[in-house]
Amino acid sequence: EVVNYYSGLNLGKFYSSLTGKDENAFWNIFTQSILLYIALCTLISLVGFFSSWLYLSYRSNVVEYTQKLYLQTNLFYNLNCVDDGGIDNPDQRLSQDVERACNLLATKILPVAILAPFTISFYTYKTWSVAGPFGVGIIYGYFIVGTVISRLLLSPITKWAARMERAEGDFRYKHVSIRDHAEEIAFYRAASFEEDESTRLFSNLILKQKRLILWQLLSQFFQSFFNFFGGSLSYVIQVFPVFVFHSYDDIDPTTFGQIISNNAFLFIYLINSFTNLTDLATNCGEFAGYVQR
Repeated sequence: EVVNYYSGLNLGKFYSSLTGKDENAFWNIFTQSILLYIALCTLISLVGFFSSWLYLSYRSNVVEYTQKLYLQTNLFYNLNCVDDGGIDNPDQRLSQDVERACNLLATKILPVAILAPFTISFYTYKTWSVAGPFGVGIIYGYFIVGTVISRLLLSPITKWAARMERAEGDFRYKHVSIRDHAEEIAFYRAASFEEDESTRLFSNLILKQKRLILWQLLSQFFQSFFNFFGGSLSYVIQVFPVFVFHSYDDIDPTTFGQIISNNAFLFIYLINSFTNLTDLATNCGEFAGYVQR
């Protein structure tokens, strides 16, 4: 985040060197930008690398713990042969639901959730120093509206994600049972019955996937809208220092261009820090579905 902050300020320096027609300054800034981007890409890659290792650690711990519960005191026998206790497809929960939940948590949710408080605090301070309480209030109000909409869409996404995963497990288990009992099915000439059951389970799966996709469509629309509109909002906020407070009336045009660019970077990064949280809505909904299972 620190490297990204300085690389963002370099954009304003490009404006200044180009409008001032200072070629030496331009190439110096260009060199600095290359070095900053190399450092930034290295750090981003390391975050992805350590997130993946975190995922492996999470999955190892959860699988070992749940397998121990599953295989002790004949619990596996009770769930599969006596009374499932409302737990469908325990084999697929252990092998697939755990994997997906841990992957989402470690690589999609935690990196954003951990960094967000720091980035929001820092860029709130920077925005306040430039645009005052009005600029900060606009961005926070924008985030609150986005959060309310995301919260309304999160509940049905969580519900249908859990239902879809259950239907997915039932369909996979049906084909596993056909493979394991192929000889008995052929002996009793039950292929048509198995086909009907497989088709019924698959139709149920497709129906639940369609419902989930429809809710995700609404969520994706609002996420995209808040992301794209945030770019325009970052310039709207500059109305306050430019036209209301007249903070830059005595600034020469070359420096003024750099200031506008730097301000836009600060505002849009604060907006982006908030939209990253709203973007978590879909991932959190999917994760909650796995956790329920």
